[in-house]
Amino acid sequence: MENRNLNIQEVLFVEGILKDTVEWKKYILQLRTAKIIDLNVKYCLRFLLQEYNYNDIETFGSNMLQEQVIDLDSVPVLISLDLGRNGNLYELDVWKSDFSDISINIFDAKAVVVNRH
Repeated sequence: MENRNLNIQEVLFVEGILKDTVEWKKYILQLRTAKIIDLNVKYCLRFLLQEYNYNDIETFGSNMLQEQVIDLDSVPVLISLDLGRNGNLYELDVWKSDFSDISINIFDAKAVVVNRH
């Protein structure tokens, strides 16, 4: 697994879902300096933060938000943004409710959120 910088589509997508959170400024700052571990799983981003020298030492703490979009075949695509135990960005995970392959580009700004929890 290699570490890499987020691409612009990933940054804009995560910023877009963070904008309605209470501590959005904190998370946006973390996001802008974060790297991710390439887990070789499409649409799964594990954040590595500068304050931890980009080491993977954080563990799952809680779910911050969940959203849902609809794929081309009308099957819901679930989007989950999680925090680590220290309250920092931990992971973005996206999967289809029937676990089939996702057809849309989830990081495309045109993907429409149909349900937010």
